[in-house]
Amino acid sequence: MTDHVVLLALRAGVTETDLLSLGQLLAGLPERIEGIESVRFGTSNSPEGLEQGYGYGFLITFTDEHARDHYLPHPEHSPISALAQQLSERVLVYDIAT
Repeated sequence: MTDHVVLLALRAGVTETDLLSLGQLLAGLPERIEGIESVRFGTSNSPEGLEQGYGYGFLITFTDEHARDHYLPHPEHSPISALAQQLSERVLVYDIAT
């Protein structure tokens, strides 16, 4: 299993509608790409307050590293990556294989 963690430090002026659009793109991934087990996304609700400006994130769980490697160049990844970049000042990606 491989978890693909993406954290976004949102630009000023990003709206709930913008985030809803990103969420809708993410939500459909398991149906469109083999090897994606689940997708979760949303704003941080940590009581620790250690987000360092990363106020929104998503987690894509893949069956394995090969499925993740298949997703990265996949045409369905491009609009997600583009929108995430458009909405963010900074993007942090961290993958964990278990």
